[in-house]
Amino acid sequence: SFSPFVNYYAIKFKKNPEELRILIKDLWNKAKVNKIDSKIFWVDIAKFLDLEPKKVKKDIMNYFKFRNDVFRLIQNLKKNGYKLALLTNHIEDWFEEEIKNHNLNSVFDVIVTSYNTNDAKPNKFIYKKVITLLKVNPHECIFIDDLKENLVPAKELGLETINYKSTLILKAKLISLGIRTSINRNLYRSRKIPHSKNSHNLH
Repeated sequence: SFSPFVNYYAIKFKKNPEELRILIKDLWNKAKVNKIDSKIFWVDIAKFLDLEPKKVKKDIMNYFKFRNDVFRLIQNLKKNGYKLALLTNHIEDWFEEEIKNHNLNSVFDVIVTSYNTNDAKPNKFIYKKVITLLKVNPHECIFIDDLKENLVPAKELGLETINYKSTLILKAKLISLGIRTSINRNLYRSRKIPHSKNSHNLH
């Protein structure tokens, strides 16, 4: 959610928080599905705040830091042989940097973004696209999201769902579903990681 950042940023630069919130929401909703170029997102916010776009981009990206704890868990799942997909509502200018900086293409088998599909969660089309690209059945998948509204279409399509609240809770829920979340070092070194024909896929 942008709300905590909006309040902090608006007060810092002596602007109306509600006006900034409305502006960011409108720009985000357009940019995430490529109705406007994602660079306009930074430019228009900067104009409102009387700042340089580069500063706005840097401040926002620094505020919403990359979750290394989640990424380590994802890397373990990858090493354990699970198919992984990333489905995100994001803007191109921001998320392409994340893909490059963290080499996400080496971890995820499939990456589907709202800006590349011109569609966004919770519309069912984008979920179906991920399932198709992974070449799996819905009941073989686990869909994880921090927004409950995004879990609804996944459930309707037959996916197992987890509402993300913390990495510790997520790991516990995955383990309860039979997912191997830690690396067996001996198996990994000998390259004898077991693969299930019905291995779960995480989005």
